[in-house]
Amino acid sequence: MIIDKKEAGKYLGRTEFDSVEVDNEVIINSDKKLLPGQFVNVKITNAFDYDLEGIVV
Repeated sequence: MIIDKKEAGKYLGRTEFDSVEVDNEVIINSDKKLLPGQFVNVKITNAFDYDLEGIVV
């Protein structure tokens, strides 16, 4: 995943195939500080109608 921004204490990212502000987002929970533009490996832990949620592995 690529990190796009931090919002409400969680990071928002997307896969390499998703477009910013058009496609689904991945809500990422992490105790580590992540930076916009950074690539991280994420394990998906939950799926919603339009978004995914996961943790950094």
